[in-house]
Amino acid sequence: MQKSESVKDRLLRAAKTEFMEKGFQDASLRQIAKTASLTTGAFYVHFKSKDDLFMQLVSPTVEGLLTYFREYGDKFFKLEFYEQKRLMLESDAQSVEDMLDYIYDNFDLFRIALTKSTGTKYENLIDMFVDIEESVTNRMIHTFRQNGIKVNEISLQSVHILISANFTAFFEPIVHGMEKKAAQKNICEMRKFFNAGWRELLFGD
Repeated sequence: MQKSESVKDRLLRAAKTEFMEKGFQDASLRQIAKTASLTTGAFYVHFKSKDDLFMQLVSPTVEGLLTYFREYGDKFFKLEFYEQKRLMLESDAQSVEDMLDYIYDNFDLFRIALTKSTGTKYENLIDMFVDIEESVTNRMIHTFRQNGIKVNEISLQSVHILISANFTAFFEPIVHGMEKKAAQKNICEMRKFFNAGWRELLFGD
């Protein structure tokens, strides 16, 4: 016999629909409870506030990707230097594909986080990824120089702007609701563009 849906799960499912339609700021707790065929009193048994509801709905999935990305950066610096150099110059296609798979497995939640989260911790979600990548990139540049590889001078501001552009482009297919196959094609093209640009900027004449 199939296990019946819990009250909390009903509220989370209703909240997902409400946040998708109206965004966090305009979402109505009363409507969420109504959609779940519950009272607002039942809501407060399980959640402290609308923000608490939003975070319980979205945070586990979003934090999963942020954790993966942070751990990938940590693992990078445990690799042999020649492998670090290869990944720096070519970008790790598998990690990009893994991230995209995870996002599309949780597509609605990422669309909520990217487009419907004004007023929450995740309203600047892209900047969270930028901050991680910026730290890794600056450390990589330093590591290259320590290993005797000539790297052109580039300002911290330029690094930040380019990484921001990269991640904005990466998440653009999700923001616009593209199907996965189209997103994969777009992101493959984006990787080629940014990889070539970074090689020229850091190592070109």
